[in-house]
Amino acid sequence: MHFLKWNAREKLIIGKTNIGAAGLLNALAMSEFELSLFLL
Repeated sequence: MHFLKWNAREKLIIGKTNIGAAGLLNALAMSEFELSLFLL
């Protein structure tokens, strides 16, 4: 169940960005950027 939830989230992230490792890295970078804005 837990793994399925994580897998669905991963697919959502991939769907919102380019397919592949570059897309995942971009999603992670954007999350970090948004987090830094939130902390400011």
